[in-house]
Amino acid sequence: MNLNGLKNVTIWTTFKNTTVSQLICDFLKEENTILHYIDAVNSFPLMEFQNLVPANEDNKRVYDNIIITTSLNMQELYNIVKKIIENTEKIRLIVINGLDIMFRNSSFNDSSQAHELLKMVFLRVRGSYSGGKLKTLVLNRTGSVPVPKRKKLKTESSNGIYEFTSKYYADIEL
Repeated sequence: MNLNGLKNVTIWTTFKNTTVSQLICDFLKEENTILHYIDAVNSFPLMEFQNLVPANEDNKRVYDNIIITTSLNMQELYNIVKKIIENTEKIRLIVINGLDIMFRNSSFNDSSQAHELLKMVFLRVRGSYSGGKLKTLVLNRTGSVPVPKRKKLKTESSNGIYEFTSKYYADIEL
């Protein structure tokens, strides 16, 4: 995986922490870049990243340009993404990990609002592409979603959140 493979919105289904760390490292080596890692599962690959970029004075700029934020529901994710987009003078990469958890937590209260917030987050991201200055990478923690062999009831969701996001909002799925 390299930065050129990333589109405006990318769903990454088969990733490893070492590969994510390498992508982050490559991105942050460029001047004028900031990484926003939005996480619901406390999973920033710190050990793998420190193997690539040792934490010392020479690499201070790289570590200063990483912003890790916790989001446990769709409202928090929307507010974070909105603030990031309002400030795009630097090239930004948004990594979202745990979208399924954020969506599920929001769905407990109001599933229609969870869907509305999901739509607002990704429409805002897609609408603010601004000449490639903002890219979004969604890490699919569950891998590719297998198609069930049994017939589903109408009340069951036919798509997982990652499959739904990939179908309606993503430019590419890796």
